[in-house]
Amino acid sequence: LAQVEAPILVSRSPFVPARMAKSKNHTAHNQSKKNHRNGIHRTRRPLRPSKKGQDQKMVRNAKFALKGALAKRAGEEVWDKYVEKRDAGRERRGA
Repeated sequence: LAQVEAPILVSRSPFVPARMAKSKNHTAHNQSKKNHRNGIHRTRRPLRPSKKGQDQKMVRNAKFALKGALAKRAGEEVWDKYVEKRDAGRERRGA
């Protein structure tokens, strides 16, 4: 009988033995400590909600209504100037 030698498995890395299986796929070690070092905070709320996906006709009207409300709150002179500018734009458009 001829003796057959077993093939020698060679690892690609010089640091890892050839027949060792990888055992550790994941660990959460130290992650909780790192997360708490600066404190866990709630997410910041946006200053104003997004109008993305809303009806554009309503969005435009809300924008013009806000401008009018701010002008009315600012005083009589600002309101009169706003009304003149608004009416001039309406005449230009033929509305």
